[in-house]
Amino acid sequence: MSPVQGWKFWPDRPKGPVDEAYVQLRFVRPYGPGPLRWLIAIAGAAVTSFTAFAALLLVYTSSNVVDLLVSGVLGLAVVIVVGTLTARFGMAGVWVNDAGVRAVTVLRTRTWAWRQVADVRLAASGTTGRRALLLVLSDGSDVTLPLVEHGLDFLCRAEAFDIATTAVERWWRGSTRG
Repeated sequence: MSPVQGWKFWPDRPKGPVDEAYVQLRFVRPYGPGPLRWLIAIAGAAVTSFTAFAALLLVYTSSNVVDLLVSGVLGLAVVIVVGTLTARFGMAGVWVNDAGVRAVTVLRTRTWAWRQVADVRLAASGTTGRRALLLVLSDGSDVTLPLVEHGLDFLCRAEAFDIATTAVERWWRGSTRG
């Protein structure tokens, strides 16, 4: 009798040791989200829950069909927008795999293949002077990644910024850029 295959959040890693033939296809964040990012994401989830509850109350207390439809549609729209922004905020950051690097912000996601990247280095960002991770692309343009010193993920853990930037640089150096 075979075991029941249920739904999973992500597929299992192949059994056995990982050798040089293994290819990381799924994007992974090379650092953990910081405590401040978790707190803000939890607050956003609470706002989404309260908004959904308020929308349900409006729907149940509607006196006619028009009020029911308007309150239901508006409530659902607000829940979807706030929930999506909260989820995007929780996922924001730099993600890598063997094929490239992905910069996720609340409103936009951009992906570059490692073969497009000529260099990965730290640079001062804007007028604040804080360090940020910078991609130098093959065409000569620079892209500042959302990996910033004293950002939400590194506010309480200063050494984690250096570890994260080193991890991204190692992914770039170890990638097959061909």
